[in-house]
Amino acid sequence: MHIDSSVGHFNNGPRGGEPNTKELGRMFEKGAMAEFLGVRRIISKNDLVKSSETLEKIRKWVDLAVFDAGSIDWPRNIGGTRRLFKVEKKYANKVVRLLLGFTWEEVERVMDCYPNHDFHPYVQVFIKALVKFRMRRVFKAFHNIGMTPKIRARIKGVLRYVKKVVKGKEVKEVLSRHRRGANKNAKSAWRYVKKLFCAHSKLMVLWVDFHYREEFSHGHDKIPFEKAISDRDRLLRSMKYRREFQHLIGMMWKIEYTSIKGFHMHALFFFDGQKREDSVYACKEIDGLWKRITQGMGYTFGINEANCKHAYPCVGVIQHNNLVGLRGLKYAVYYLTKVDFFAKLNVPGRTFGKMVPPEVSNKGRPRTLKSMTDSV
Repeated sequence: MHIDSSVGHFNNGPRGGEPNTKELGRMFEKGAMAEFLGVRRIISKNDLVKSSETLEKIRKWVDLAVFDAGSIDWPRNIGGTRRLFKVEKKYANKVVRLLLGFTWEEVERVMDCYPNHDFHPYVQVFIKALVKFRMRRVFKAFHNIGMTPKIRARIKGVLRYVKKVVKGKEVKEVLSRHRRGANKNAKSAWRYVKKLFCAHSKLMVLWVDFHYREEFSHGHDKIPFEKAISDRDRLLRSMKYRREFQHLIGMMWKIEYTSIKGFHMHALFFFDGQKREDSVYACKEIDGLWKRITQGMGYTFGINEANCKHAYPCVGVIQHNNLVGLRGLKYAVYYLTKVDFFAKLNVPGRTFGKMVPPEVSNKGRPRTLKSMTDSV
Protein backbone atom coordinates (compact mmCIF):
# COMPACT_ATOMS: atom_id res chain seq x y z
CA MET A 1 0.00 0.00 0.00
CA HIS A 2 1.10 3.53 -0.64
CA ILE A 3 -0.52 6.89 -0.04
CA ASP A 4 -1.31 9.30 -2.82
CA SER A 5 -0.72 12.63 -1.09
CA SER A 6 -2.06 14.60 -4.03
CA VAL A 7 -5.64 13.47 -3.44
CA GLY A 8 -5.63 12.83 0.30
CA HIS A 9 -7.01 9.28 0.33
CA PHE A 10 -5.76 5.71 0.29
CA ASN A 11 -4.42 4.03 -2.80
CA ASN A 12 -3.69 0.32 -2.89
CA GLY A 13 -2.41 0.27 -6.46
CA PRO A 14 -4.22 0.56 -9.77
CA ARG A 15 -7.65 -0.17 -8.28
CA GLY A 16 -7.35 1.98 -5.15
CA GLY A 17 -9.79 1.37 -2.27
CA GLU A 18 -9.56 1.14 1.50
CA PRO A 19 -6.53 -0.21 3.41
CA ASN A 20 -6.60 -3.68 4.86
CA THR A 21 -7.11 -4.47 8.55
CA LYS A 22 -3.40 -4.90 9.35
CA GLU A 23 -2.68 -1.33 8.32
CA LEU A 24 -5.35 0.24 10.53
CA GLY A 25 -3.40 0.05 13.78
CA ARG A 26 -0.43 1.97 12.35
CA MET A 27 -2.67 4.57 10.73
CA PHE A 28 -4.12 5.95 13.92
CA GLU A 29 -1.09 5.91 16.17
CA LYS A 30 -0.07 9.29 17.61
CA GLY A 31 1.25 11.44 14.80
CA ALA A 32 0.51 8.95 12.04
CA MET A 33 -2.68 10.76 11.02
CA ALA A 34 -0.69 13.67 9.59
CA GLU A 35 1.46 11.21 7.64
CA PHE A 36 -1.39 9.47 5.86
CA LEU A 37 -3.50 12.57 5.25
CA GLY A 38 -2.76 14.91 2.38
CA VAL A 39 -4.36 18.16 1.30
CA ARG A 40 -6.74 17.24 -1.49
CA ARG A 41 -7.84 20.70 -2.54
CA ILE A 42 -7.56 24.35 -1.58
CA ILE A 43 -9.42 24.83 1.70
CA SER A 44 -12.01 27.61 1.94
CA LYS A 45 -13.48 29.21 5.04
CA ASN A 46 -16.70 27.37 4.33
CA ASP A 47 -14.80 24.04 4.40
CA LEU A 48 -13.38 24.90 7.82
CA VAL A 49 -16.82 25.72 9.20
CA LYS A 50 -18.35 22.54 7.78
CA SER A 51 -15.49 20.38 9.09
CA SER A 52 -16.04 21.77 12.60
CA GLU A 53 -19.73 20.90 12.29
CA THR A 54 -18.80 17.38 11.14
CA LEU A 55 -16.53 16.87 14.17
CA GLU A 56 -19.41 17.87 16.44
CA LYS A 57 -21.72 15.45 14.59
CA ILE A 58 -19.18 12.65 15.08
CA ARG A 59 -18.96 13.34 18.82
CA LYS A 60 -22.76 13.29 19.20
CA TRP A 61 -23.06 10.12 17.13
CA VAL A 62 -20.42 8.25 19.15
CA ASP A 63 -22.05 9.33 22.42
CA LEU A 64 -25.41 8.12 21.14
CA ALA A 65 -24.04 4.85 19.71
CA VAL A 66 -22.13 3.97 22.88
CA PHE A 67 -24.55 5.06 25.59
CA ASP A 68 -27.94 4.61 23.88
CA ALA A 69 -29.68 1.75 25.67
CA GLY A 70 -32.28 1.22 22.94
CA SER A 71 -32.09 -1.69 20.54
CA ILE A 72 -31.69 -1.31 16.80
CA ASP A 73 -35.06 -1.68 15.08
CA TRP A 74 -34.13 -2.73 11.59
CA PRO A 75 -36.64 -2.14 8.79
CA ARG A 76 -37.89 -5.15 6.92
CA ASN A 77 -36.02 -5.95 3.77
CA ILE A 78 -38.85 -5.00 1.44
CA GLY A 79 -36.74 -4.17 -1.57
CA GLY A 80 -33.98 -1.86 -2.67
CA THR A 81 -35.42 0.84 -4.84
CA ARG A 82 -35.20 4.61 -4.78
CA ARG A 83 -38.96 4.77 -4.14
CA LEU A 84 -38.62 2.91 -0.84
CA PHE A 85 -35.63 4.91 0.41
CA LYS A 86 -37.65 7.31 2.59
CA VAL A 87 -39.85 4.48 3.94
CA GLU A 88 -36.85 2.46 5.08
CA LYS A 89 -35.12 5.49 6.55
CA LYS A 90 -38.24 6.39 8.54
CA TYR A 91 -38.30 3.04 10.33
CA ALA A 92 -34.55 2.91 10.98
CA ASN A 93 -33.18 3.41 14.47
CA LYS A 94 -31.94 6.95 15.23
CA VAL A 95 -28.31 5.81 15.53
CA VAL A 96 -28.47 4.13 12.14
CA ARG A 97 -30.27 7.06 10.58
CA LEU A 98 -27.61 9.51 11.81
CA LEU A 99 -24.81 7.23 10.61
CA LEU A 100 -26.33 6.98 7.15
CA GLY A 101 -26.66 10.77 7.17
CA PHE A 102 -22.86 11.09 6.91
CA THR A 103 -21.12 11.27 3.56
CA TRP A 104 -17.59 10.29 2.68
CA GLU A 105 -17.00 13.83 1.40
CA GLU A 106 -17.55 15.10 4.97
CA VAL A 107 -14.90 12.73 6.30
CA GLU A 108 -12.42 13.75 3.58
CA ARG A 109 -13.07 17.42 4.32
CA VAL A 110 -12.18 16.90 7.99
CA MET A 111 -8.98 15.14 6.97
CA ASP A 112 -8.02 17.97 4.61
CA CYS A 113 -8.75 20.73 7.13
CA TYR A 114 -6.68 19.20 9.94
CA PRO A 115 -3.51 17.77 8.33
CA ASN A 116 -1.20 18.57 11.29
CA HIS A 117 -3.39 17.38 14.14
CA ASP A 118 -3.94 14.34 16.32
CA PHE A 119 -7.65 13.64 16.39
CA HIS A 120 -9.67 13.02 19.53
CA PRO A 121 -10.13 9.28 20.26
CA TYR A 122 -13.84 9.45 19.33
CA VAL A 123 -12.96 10.84 15.91
CA GLN A 124 -10.17 8.30 15.41
CA VAL A 125 -12.40 5.36 16.31
CA PHE A 126 -15.22 6.62 14.08
CA ILE A 127 -13.01 7.08 10.99
CA LYS A 128 -11.21 3.82 11.65
CA ALA A 129 -14.56 1.99 11.78
CA LEU A 130 -15.69 3.57 8.51
CA VAL A 131 -12.50 2.45 6.79
CA LYS A 132 -12.52 -1.02 8.36
CA PHE A 133 -16.07 -1.79 7.19
CA ARG A 134 -15.72 -0.01 3.83
CA MET A 135 -18.50 2.48 4.57
CA ARG A 136 -17.47 4.66 1.65
CA ARG A 137 -19.24 2.19 -0.61
CA VAL A 138 -22.11 1.74 1.83
CA PHE A 139 -23.00 5.44 1.87
CA LYS A 140 -23.18 5.51 -1.91
CA ALA A 141 -25.06 2.21 -2.22
CA PHE A 142 -27.66 3.10 0.42
CA HIS A 143 -28.55 6.37 -1.26
CA ASN A 144 -28.92 4.55 -4.58
CA ILE A 145 -30.68 1.27 -3.71
CA GLY A 146 -31.72 1.52 -0.06
CA MET A 147 -31.19 -1.06 2.70
CA THR A 148 -29.81 -4.50 1.81
CA PRO A 149 -28.56 -7.42 3.96
CA LYS A 150 -24.92 -6.52 3.20
CA ILE A 151 -25.40 -2.87 4.17
CA ARG A 152 -27.19 -3.97 7.35
CA ALA A 153 -24.31 -6.28 8.26
CA ARG A 154 -21.69 -3.55 7.78
CA ILE A 155 -23.62 -1.02 9.86
CA LYS A 156 -23.95 -3.57 12.67
CA GLY A 157 -20.21 -4.14 12.43
CA VAL A 158 -19.51 -0.40 12.77
CA LEU A 159 -21.76 -0.12 15.83
CA ARG A 160 -20.26 -3.16 17.56
CA TYR A 161 -16.73 -1.99 16.82
CA VAL A 162 -17.28 1.59 18.08
CA LYS A 163 -18.98 0.41 21.28
CA LYS A 164 -16.24 -2.09 22.03
CA VAL A 165 -13.33 0.31 21.47
CA VAL A 166 -14.81 3.40 23.16
CA LYS A 167 -15.78 1.41 26.26
CA GLY A 168 -12.29 -0.08 26.39
CA LYS A 169 -9.70 0.80 29.01
CA GLU A 170 -7.28 2.45 26.58
CA VAL A 171 -9.72 5.09 25.29
CA LYS A 172 -10.92 5.87 28.82
CA GLU A 173 -7.34 6.47 29.95
CA VAL A 174 -6.68 8.80 27.00
CA LEU A 175 -9.83 10.82 27.76
CA SER A 176 -8.86 11.05 31.42
CA ARG A 177 -5.36 12.31 30.57
CA HIS A 178 -6.87 14.80 28.12
CA ARG A 179 -9.12 16.34 30.79
CA ARG A 180 -6.42 16.37 33.47
CA GLY A 181 -3.93 18.02 31.11
CA ALA A 182 -6.33 20.78 30.09
CA ASN A 183 -7.27 21.57 33.70
CA LYS A 184 -3.64 21.50 34.83
CA ASN A 185 -2.53 24.00 32.15
CA ALA A 186 -5.39 26.39 32.93
CA LYS A 187 -4.78 26.36 36.68
CA SER A 188 -1.03 26.78 36.22
CA ALA A 189 -1.56 29.79 33.93
CA TRP A 190 -3.92 31.49 36.39
CA ARG A 191 -1.44 30.96 39.24
CA TYR A 192 1.10 32.67 37.00
CA VAL A 193 -1.21 35.71 36.64
CA LYS A 194 -1.86 35.80 40.38
CA LYS A 195 1.88 35.89 40.98
CA LEU A 196 2.17 38.91 38.67
CA PHE A 197 -0.52 40.70 40.67
CA CYS A 198 1.36 39.89 43.88
CA ALA A 199 4.35 41.79 42.50
CA HIS A 200 2.35 44.64 40.90
CA SER A 201 -0.96 46.18 41.98
CA LYS A 202 -2.12 46.80 38.41
CA LEU A 203 -1.18 45.39 35.03
CA MET A 204 -1.60 46.62 31.49
CA VAL A 205 -2.76 43.56 29.53
CA LEU A 206 -2.62 43.04 25.75
CA TRP A 207 -3.91 40.16 23.65
CA VAL A 208 -2.05 39.97 20.33
CA ASP A 209 -2.56 37.45 17.50
CA PHE A 210 0.50 36.94 15.27
CA HIS A 211 -0.42 35.84 11.74
CA TYR A 212 1.08 35.47 8.27
CA ARG A 213 -0.52 37.11 5.27
CA GLU A 214 -3.00 35.03 3.30
CA GLU A 215 -0.63 34.21 0.44
CA PHE A 216 1.82 32.69 2.97
CA SER A 217 -0.69 30.91 5.23
CA HIS A 218 -1.78 28.08 2.91
CA GLY A 219 -1.06 26.59 -0.50
CA HIS A 220 2.33 25.77 -1.95
CA ASP A 221 3.99 28.90 -0.48
CA LYS A 222 2.67 28.46 3.06
CA ILE A 223 5.00 29.11 5.99
CA PRO A 224 6.36 25.80 7.41
CA PHE A 225 6.36 25.05 11.12
CA GLU A 226 10.15 25.55 11.36
CA LYS A 227 9.83 29.11 10.02
CA ALA A 228 7.00 29.89 12.47
CA ILE A 229 9.12 28.61 15.36
CA SER A 230 12.15 30.63 14.21
CA ASP A 231 10.07 33.84 14.05
CA ARG A 232 8.57 33.11 17.46
CA ASP A 233 12.05 32.64 18.97
CA ARG A 234 13.24 35.93 17.50
CA LEU A 235 10.22 37.67 19.00
CA LEU A 236 10.86 36.14 22.44
CA ARG A 237 14.56 37.06 22.36
CA SER A 238 13.73 40.65 21.42
CA MET A 239 11.76 41.07 24.64
CA LYS A 240 15.01 41.34 26.56
CA TYR A 241 16.23 44.52 24.90
CA ARG A 242 13.63 46.08 22.56
CA ARG A 243 11.97 49.32 23.67
CA GLU A 244 8.59 47.89 22.55
CA PHE A 245 8.74 45.61 25.59
CA GLN A 246 9.94 48.12 28.13
CA HIS A 247 8.37 47.38 31.56
CA LEU A 248 7.14 43.95 30.33
CA ILE A 249 6.85 41.67 33.38
CA GLY A 250 5.03 38.61 31.99
CA MET A 251 3.85 36.89 28.84
CA MET A 252 2.27 33.61 27.71
CA TRP A 253 1.93 32.29 24.16
CA LYS A 254 0.36 29.44 22.22
CA ILE A 255 0.94 28.27 18.63
CA GLU A 256 -2.03 26.97 16.64
CA TYR A 257 -2.73 25.83 13.10
CA THR A 258 -5.82 26.10 10.90
CA SER A 259 -6.17 25.39 7.19
CA ILE A 260 -7.21 28.99 6.51
CA LYS A 261 -4.67 30.91 8.62
CA GLY A 262 -1.85 28.35 8.69
CA PHE A 263 0.49 28.54 11.68
CA HIS A 264 -0.20 31.48 13.96
CA MET A 265 0.37 32.47 17.57
CA HIS A 266 -1.79 33.94 20.31
CA ALA A 267 -0.10 35.85 23.12
CA LEU A 268 -1.01 37.66 26.33
CA PHE A 269 1.39 40.43 27.35
CA PHE A 270 1.52 41.84 30.90
CA PHE A 271 3.17 45.23 31.46
CA ASP A 272 3.67 47.12 34.72
CA GLY A 273 0.49 49.19 34.91
CA GLN A 274 2.17 51.86 37.00
CA LYS A 275 4.59 52.69 34.19
CA ARG A 276 2.68 51.88 30.96
CA GLU A 277 -0.99 52.59 30.25
CA ASP A 278 -1.33 53.20 26.50
CA SER A 279 -2.38 49.77 25.19
CA VAL A 280 -3.24 51.05 21.70
CA TYR A 281 0.26 52.43 21.09
CA ALA A 282 1.84 49.27 22.55
CA CYS A 283 -0.10 47.13 20.04
CA LYS A 284 1.11 49.30 17.16
CA GLU A 285 4.73 48.94 18.32
CA ILE A 286 4.46 45.14 18.53
CA ASP A 287 2.83 45.03 15.08
CA GLY A 288 5.74 46.95 13.56
CA LEU A 289 8.28 44.65 15.21
CA TRP A 290 6.50 41.50 13.96
CA LYS A 291 6.48 42.82 10.40
CA ARG A 292 10.24 43.41 10.58
CA ILE A 293 10.87 39.94 12.03
CA THR A 294 8.81 38.23 9.30
CA GLN A 295 10.21 40.51 6.56
CA GLY A 296 6.77 41.82 5.68
CA MET A 297 5.08 38.40 5.53
CA GLY A 298 3.31 38.79 8.86
CA TYR A 299 0.73 40.99 10.52
CA THR A 300 -0.90 41.19 13.95
CA PHE A 301 -4.33 41.75 15.39
CA GLY A 302 -4.17 43.32 18.83
CA ILE A 303 -7.08 43.49 21.26
CA ASN A 304 -6.78 46.61 23.39
CA GLU A 305 -9.00 49.06 25.23
CA ALA A 306 -10.05 50.71 21.96
CA ASN A 307 -11.49 47.62 20.23
CA CYS A 308 -12.41 45.24 23.07
CA LYS A 309 -16.18 44.66 22.97
CA HIS A 310 -16.48 41.76 25.42
CA ALA A 311 -18.91 41.89 28.33
CA TYR A 312 -15.95 41.25 30.64
CA PRO A 313 -13.03 43.22 29.16
CA CYS A 314 -9.75 41.38 29.57
CA VAL A 315 -7.31 43.99 28.26
CA GLY A 316 -6.06 47.44 29.19
CA VAL A 317 -5.11 48.44 32.72
CA ILE A 318 -6.55 46.03 35.30
CA GLN A 319 -6.34 46.66 39.06
CA HIS A 320 -5.78 43.77 41.45
CA ASN A 321 -9.20 44.51 43.04
CA ASN A 322 -11.15 45.01 39.79
CA LEU A 323 -13.50 42.01 39.86
CA VAL A 324 -14.98 42.60 36.38
CA GLY A 325 -11.54 42.96 34.76
CA LEU A 326 -10.20 39.90 36.58
CA ARG A 327 -13.13 37.77 35.41
CA GLY A 328 -12.47 38.76 31.81
CA LEU A 329 -8.74 38.11 32.23
CA LYS A 330 -9.34 34.68 33.72
CA TYR A 331 -11.61 33.77 30.81
CA ALA A 332 -8.91 34.89 28.36
CA VAL A 333 -6.25 32.84 30.17
CA TYR A 334 -8.43 29.71 30.18
CA TYR A 335 -9.25 30.25 26.50
CA LEU A 336 -5.55 30.53 25.66
CA THR A 337 -4.65 27.31 27.48
CA LYS A 338 -7.58 25.20 26.31
CA VAL A 339 -6.83 22.02 24.38
CA ASP A 340 -8.99 21.46 21.33
CA PHE A 341 -11.43 18.64 22.17
CA PHE A 342 -11.46 17.27 18.63
CA ALA A 343 -8.05 17.90 17.05
CA LYS A 344 -4.80 18.60 18.88
CA LEU A 345 -1.91 20.17 16.99
CA ASN A 346 0.78 17.53 16.47
CA VAL A 347 4.17 19.14 15.83
CA PRO A 348 7.62 18.70 17.40
CA GLY A 349 8.48 20.94 20.33
CA ARG A 350 6.31 23.01 22.62
CA THR A 351 3.17 24.81 21.48
CA PHE A 352 2.56 26.68 24.76
CA GLY A 353 4.91 28.61 27.03
CA LYS A 354 5.28 31.38 29.60
CA MET A 355 7.86 34.04 30.40
CA VAL A 356 9.67 33.62 33.72
CA PRO A 357 7.70 35.71 36.27
CA PRO A 358 9.45 38.33 38.45
CA GLU A 359 10.35 37.68 42.06
CA VAL A 360 7.83 39.00 44.56
CA SER A 361 9.28 41.77 46.75
CA ASN A 362 8.03 43.09 50.10
CA LYS A 363 9.21 46.61 49.28
CA GLY A 364 6.73 49.43 48.82
CA ARG A 365 3.60 50.70 50.56
CA PRO A 366 1.24 48.00 51.88
CA ARG A 367 -2.02 47.64 49.94
CA THR A 368 -5.14 49.00 51.59
CA LEU A 369 -7.56 47.05 49.36
CA LYS A 370 -7.77 43.26 49.28
CA SER A 371 -6.79 41.53 46.05
CA MET A 372 -9.71 39.84 44.25
CA THR A 373 -7.68 37.31 42.25
CA ASP A 374 -8.93 34.47 44.50
CA SER A 375 -12.56 35.55 44.18
CA VAL A 376 -13.05 35.06 40.42
